[in-house]
Amino acid sequence: MSLEQILAQNNSNIFLREFTFSNTKFKRVDGQEVELCDGAVWIDDLLILFQLKERNPKHDTSDSAEETRWFERKVEKNAVGQFADTLTYLETEKQLPFVNHRGQRLNFADAKATRIHLIALFDHPSGLPIDLMSRKGRVSKRAGFVHYFQLGNYETVCMYLHTPFEIAEYLDFRSDFVQRVPASHDVSEKAMFGKFLTDKDDDDEILHEHELVADRLIDDRDEFNISRLMEVYYDRIESGNTGTQYHQILKEMAKLTRNMCSQFRQRFEWAKERCRESKQAKPSRFLPVKQDCGFVSIPIPDHMQDDWQAQLKVYTILCKYDFKCSKCIGYTMAVNLNNPDSYNVNWMYLEFEWQREEELDSTLAEGSWFRDTRSELKGKYSLE
Repeated sequence: MSLEQILAQNNSNIFLREFTFSNTKFKRVDGQEVELCDGAVWIDDLLILFQLKERNPKHDTSDSAEETRWFERKVEKNAVGQFADTLTYLETEKQLPFVNHRGQRLNFADAKATRIHLIALFDHPSGLPIDLMSRKGRVSKRAGFVHYFQLGNYETVCMYLHTPFEIAEYLDFRSDFVQRVPASHDVSEKAMFGKFLTDKDDDDEILHEHELVADRLIDDRDEFNISRLMEVYYDRIESGNTGTQYHQILKEMAKLTRNMCSQFRQRFEWAKERCRESKQAKPSRFLPVKQDCGFVSIPIPDHMQDDWQAQLKVYTILCKYDFKCSKCIGYTMAVNLNNPDSYNVNWMYLEFEWQREEELDSTLAEGSWFRDTRSELKGKYSLE
């Protein structure tokens, strides 16, 4: 596969087809067709933009001096210059209609990005010196910081982190640390990743030994992985409801870190069990505080299935109000009566500023509406 195909497949798996874009050509006001970038990820206020540089194998000389010139010309100069144009287009163009990997057309000009990462992704020729392969990026006067990523390193980071906003957090860390600590260019990407994982190690020293930390990361994806649920969400939407409104739900789910994904998954599986009971269980909920979006899981027994819409509305509103958050996602879980081995899941997304309402205060005071919740500080990563 080409570098473009590899990137497209990798990003679709990690960032979902709804948020992944490959074809970003458009016509400027003057009628000239140009390209925003070689690939893009857009999730809410996050933009990750790619320029791809691949050495033609026919031209691979295995000569370090020649391959150094290729790297300096294609990666350090051309890619960085292209990103400067990219940022200009994002600021000035009124229409940037691109089709995502789901086939939905979205206007990139509407992006209100507060986090933008620029990645020059390259598949290195065989003669490229190790010191160039270890370069993490540079600051451009026109484009700001541009990450340099060798393809294998980028794929490894995605494999380790799994979730979109964990990858974004690593890019945040990488950008800040590389600019602050020039020694970053002297160690491997694996050591850089190990430094990221040692969240208690807050000094500016980075060593080759930080690679050992990356080896200690426990692969606990079976406990937190919700990517399959997110991937098939669109396929299970009822016919006729195929707009992009559901993107809001996927965006909030994509923002969950692995410890919060684990909380979501536990409640999802819990609801499957409880909806098979004759008595309705109190809904279970959690709130990732930094995200300001509550989640509530509502099991619906068979005899209450005709009332699922009212249940979903009431509990989602009460959960949002009680958590005092600006957003909330609720879902009901019920056994599919036509196929008892499967489930019907219905969702609701609410977003508006919280304000006190006496009626909701009175309703909450009438009794215990939810399972007990408690404040708990959970670490993001588990190390052996």
